[in-house]
Amino acid sequence: MREIGAVEAPSPRYDEMSREQWYLSYLEAMKERFIADQHGAKPDPDYVLVDGALPLWPMQILTEMSPEARAAATARIIAQGLPGARIVRHRSNASYGQKKVIPPEAWFLRRYGLLRTSFGLMKPRHVLVASDSVPCDSLPAYEASSQVARMLQLKDDPASVSAEDWALYKSIADTWIRDDADDARRAAFYVWTADSIQPETIMVRVGHRRQLVEPKNVGVTDDDGVYAAMIEAQVPALRVQEPEDVEIFVENWNMPLGKDLLQEEIVVETAGEAEYLTDLFPPLKLRLAIEDRDLMLQPCSRLERMIATPQGQKARTIAARREGETILTTAPTPAGRLQQVSEVLGLGMSSADIARVFDQMEETAANQRRVEIRKAANDDERLLAAVGVDALRPIVPAQALAALENRPQETQPQEIAALARAVYGVGILKQLRPALEDARLDPPREWSGRRTTRQWVTALGFPAEWAGFPSSSRPAIEVIDGPAILGELHDYQVQVTRNIAAMLRGVGSDRGMVSLPTGAGKTRVTVEALVNEINAGTLDVERPLVWIAQTDELCEQAAETWTYVWRAIGSSAPMRLGRLWGANEVPEEPGTFQLVIATIDKLDVVAKRSSGEYEWLKDPSIVVIDEAHSSIAPTYTQVLEWMGRGTRGRDARNPKPLIGLTATPFRGTSSEETERLVKRYDSNRLDRGAFRNADDPYGELQAMGVLAQVRHQVIDGTDVELTPGDLAEIEKTRRLPSSVNTRLGADLVRTQRIVDAIAALPEDWTILTFAPSVENARVIAALLSHRDIPSVSISADTEPAARRHYVREFKDGRIRVITNYNVLTQGFDAPKVQAVFVARPTFSPNVYQQMIGRGLRGPKNGGSEEVLIINVRDNFQKYGEMLAFNEFEYLWTRR
Repeated sequence: MREIGAVEAPSPRYDEMSREQWYLSYLEAMKERFIADQHGAKPDPDYVLVDGALPLWPMQILTEMSPEARAAATARIIAQGLPGARIVRHRSNASYGQKKVIPPEAWFLRRYGLLRTSFGLMKPRHVLVASDSVPCDSLPAYEASSQVARMLQLKDDPASVSAEDWALYKSIADTWIRDDADDARRAAFYVWTADSIQPETIMVRVGHRRQLVEPKNVGVTDDDGVYAAMIEAQVPALRVQEPEDVEIFVENWNMPLGKDLLQEEIVVETAGEAEYLTDLFPPLKLRLAIEDRDLMLQPCSRLERMIATPQGQKARTIAARREGETILTTAPTPAGRLQQVSEVLGLGMSSADIARVFDQMEETAANQRRVEIRKAANDDERLLAAVGVDALRPIVPAQALAALENRPQETQPQEIAALARAVYGVGILKQLRPALEDARLDPPREWSGRRTTRQWVTALGFPAEWAGFPSSSRPAIEVIDGPAILGELHDYQVQVTRNIAAMLRGVGSDRGMVSLPTGAGKTRVTVEALVNEINAGTLDVERPLVWIAQTDELCEQAAETWTYVWRAIGSSAPMRLGRLWGANEVPEEPGTFQLVIATIDKLDVVAKRSSGEYEWLKDPSIVVIDEAHSSIAPTYTQVLEWMGRGTRGRDARNPKPLIGLTATPFRGTSSEETERLVKRYDSNRLDRGAFRNADDPYGELQAMGVLAQVRHQVIDGTDVELTPGDLAEIEKTRRLPSSVNTRLGADLVRTQRIVDAIAALPEDWTILTFAPSVENARVIAALLSHRDIPSVSISADTEPAARRHYVREFKDGRIRVITNYNVLTQGFDAPKVQAVFVARPTFSPNVYQQMIGRGLRGPKNGGSEEVLIINVRDNFQKYGEMLAFNEFEYLWTRR
């Protein structure tokens, strides 16, 4: 087709074919204009020339095409770019001058072109050029450059539109009747026409229909509620966007206000009392007009407009409304009410603006709250002022609340605060951090005793220790040298050191266990024996000595004992103490005596590393295991095998000493596990011969004053109903299921008996209590505190630094009772404990002896002459006789 001259759009052509009829008409018109502008003698048309290239071709055919095709061609020609002006002149007489005229393509488009607008396809003479002040949606405007607009003679100002064109536009706008969007667009167009024409009718909503109505019978409004009411009442209605638009129609078309055409009644049901708007939202004062600063805000549960319609009265819900000096609102929330106030008063507040108002209010309230907290009479009042009783109640154990609420008198908020404080102790503010955040008090992120945290805590009047405590982590490597003064050992302790020395010098087995009652000095005796052998040259100081414990706290206690003993009797050379637990790493220190104290978990980790960085630790001079009754667990077995101390392949010519320390040299009630424990240490008791009566070391130590005399008391507990699942677990594991302990802890009558028994003890006694569950330990502490007995509960979640603080307070007598579950059974010694309360039943002799051993220090160890052991006797049906007794001592004497 291109070869025969076909084109897809009008294009430049440079032959006479481009001289179409329209172009000849253009030339004739330009010549006539040139001649008409001449004064005096007129030139001959044949001598008048229109300079310029030939026009686009073909164009004539466009005059016969459909409107859509003409619009497409028009857009294509404009997109290609209209050429510049042409020059008209006389062929030979320059005195006629020259005249610039529009190019032929622009002349053609003015007459035959169609432009696409929101009003449809229109000839250029009816179209405005689009701009910021001439919107394309409500006026027939076209996006065009200034050059195109000038060549096509597009109007740039609605004021220049003729009445005829306005009438044309209106006839089109009156056909927009599809939906609400058409209604809004048509109303916006009417605003433009209002001061230019006086229409006989306009298209408006009448009920759910749209019809032509005389303007004088149409109500105009900018209020959604009024508009909706008019639609409901079938009153002809025109909805505009701005109050200024309402005034335009009232002034130019004499249209009545919409609200004046309604027959309505406002029904109001108030909800609460009206309050001053600026009292409710003080920051709003800066946004209000002076005359509006005394407005009242009235919350409403119902706000309706009763409208008279042809079908009778109809109710329409209103969100908000101003009635004189009162704003009626229906929003259920403060933010919603403020949004409705903004809409009613035209404040134009965005969601962000509203949020800022509440931020300012909350900050003001927080500052006032800080003042109230500081002024409070005591810490419980301060907690209430800070977060309120509703934030405290959920963190108090339900059983403690139930105990208070069972009383005839009403529970007071101060009592709830006291319970919460008793449960969480110095960690109460950390526990309440979310509530403190909600109160806009900006609590710190960390509660580790930092200066900024202490400042925040004390600025509110709380005790400084509520800021928490700094981490007491010690360096991974520490150099220990002397001197220090070391007290003399008791005779039984001297015998243990002799037994250890004999073992290390090759007498008998290279393994053994030291079993001494809690408080008899196992750690001190063993450390002193080892230091003596180091001084004597028995132990190879070129190889590390490894001390294993279960927890960081037990490790640190061992480190303290080693440090003290080494400074007193160690060699002149320093000892390098390595703390291998937590995140610590310990490098090899050749050429010096190196002690490595490690948790079993950390050793398990380093033993499994493939890097070989701890190869130097695989062959220590000796391994000591604290709380050795746990040392038959798989983790211990793997670590001992890594250190060459497995049960297989032992060589008597190459001894690898292993010492275990425990107060309970057996494994619960399991003869099989106890047999394994005995074999691990070759049945070698290193405490043998330490006591005159090996069957009663406790009695001998009590007579010496090393351990306290024991007085026993039993109180009734409860009848325990064991489920089939409980019975099966007891038969299988010989242990009391945790679910049973949980049920015991939840028994409020049992708990009250325990609290009553503790409260009956002398007021100057310190008491250690073992509860059946963490929750029950908290409940007991809370209820004791409620009776003005200073108490605190400790659990595995209690941070070590806080735990040490409580123990110091306990030793100093400022805390009388410490309650716990399964936390203080190992590594805890509290001198001057007058009573140990065992409310946690157990079938394990190990666990029981560890519990009561916490209070057995005698006067020679800084403890008490006598300690009261109180057991809670629960009825466990046929299993009652299994509770906490020792039947495997004979295994240690087996040959």
